[in-house]
Amino acid sequence: MLIEVMISAMLVALIAVATFNGFSATQKATADERAHSEATALAQQDEERLRGLTAVELGQLGSSTQTVTENGTVFTITSSAKYVTAGKETFTCETEKGSADYIQTTSSVTWPALGTRPAVSQSSLVAVPSSASLMVSVQNANNEPVQGVTVAVTDPSTSSTVTAEQTTPSSGCVIFGGLTEATAKVVASKSPWVDHSGNTAPEKTVNVTASTLAEAKFTLEDPGAITAEFMSNGAAAKGLTFFAYQSETSGFVGGSASVASSSATLTGLFPFVTPGKPPTENKYSVYAGDCNKNDPVEVTKGIEVKEDPTVQVQPGLTKTVKVEVPAVTTTVYEGTSSAKGSVLSANLQTAMIINTECSAAAPATYEHKVTLSGGGLEPKYQPYAKKLEFCVVALISSKYYRYKSPAPFENKVKAGTTIGPFYMKEPSGSGYSGASASKLTCP
Repeated sequence: MLIEVMISAMLVALIAVATFNGFSATQKATADERAHSEATALAQQDEERLRGLTAVELGQLGSSTQTVTENGTVFTITSSAKYVTAGKETFTCETEKGSADYIQTTSSVTWPALGTRPAVSQSSLVAVPSSASLMVSVQNANNEPVQGVTVAVTDPSTSSTVTAEQTTPSSGCVIFGGLTEATAKVVASKSPWVDHSGNTAPEKTVNVTASTLAEAKFTLEDPGAITAEFMSNGAAAKGLTFFAYQSETSGFVGGSASVASSSATLTGLFPFVTPGKPPTENKYSVYAGDCNKNDPVEVTKGIEVKEDPTVQVQPGLTKTVKVEVPAVTTTVYEGTSSAKGSVLSANLQTAMIINTECSAAAPATYEHKVTLSGGGLEPKYQPYAKKLEFCVVALISSKYYRYKSPAPFENKVKAGTTIGPFYMKEPSGSGYSGASASKLTCP
């Protein structure tokens, strides 16, 4: 009897649990259906809103997101507009030599309980009136589309400058419509990414017309850096500047024109990793100096230096390379060749090594400020060069004296170069000028 009672109680409990679970599942299904209905209504409302926008506004929309709360549920609405090529029925950004014939608007709605299921979406097609349009695409060093790039287009043809902005989606492509026929300026940026020339916000000028879809293409990549460690005859040295050159650039200068250090770092370098190219063509050549005229292979005619150090720049990383800086040795005296006097030190006003051949290529760094220690240069380590000049000014007994090289000297031997000695009170001529109450300067 007791067993029968227990079995009956268990059956009642199981029926109760099953009934409760059934109610719970029904309630869950009802809540999900209600959320779907609300999401569908929100998508329809958003599509109606998008249809109320002008073609110009839709053409500059790109993608936008907003949140709405209905009956305690937070819905996320994503609105987007993409140009479509009519003949191929594909998105213009995904079509080779496509056209911007009409716009497809899409309103997608999600909510937390939806999970990984597809969003509730509604789409419409909007006719595009005859107007100028522009397609901008952005790729990386591997020719892959880049997402998250801010593209700004300035249309200067109107009475006031109008700027439209979009952010590239996963396709790396955006289209601006409703532009007037004019020459537009396009800027693409994604900090800290750079183009081949190291620009963080490269710009292009494009002629947009109503007859064709204008295009502007950018290549951006997360930059890398190079640290150059200065060496002289196998020992660490202190240098000033170094030059990094890649065949698709005009080159970059790192370091300081006046503050010597054991190493210098150059940032913001595009990491060339173009597929199909030999590794040597993607690398940067690195050597001490201010421009390609300091290439030690060329300066020494391949005798002292047979090949330049090279390094492969990689996104977000710093690569280290050693560069050679031969010594320039000299002694400067305060007197004359017949009465040398003390070595020039306390009375020094200015001293420079002038990298003459780099004056146009690197105007900010080609004049290297140096000092004199014991009458000699500090830093004494200078780049390989065919044309260097030395200039020094001293103030001795209230009179200014200057020496400036009457002709450039070479620094093309790894063991170093000796110039001088120089005598500040030497009679005028052969680079000397002095005994002046007026201040003399270098260069």
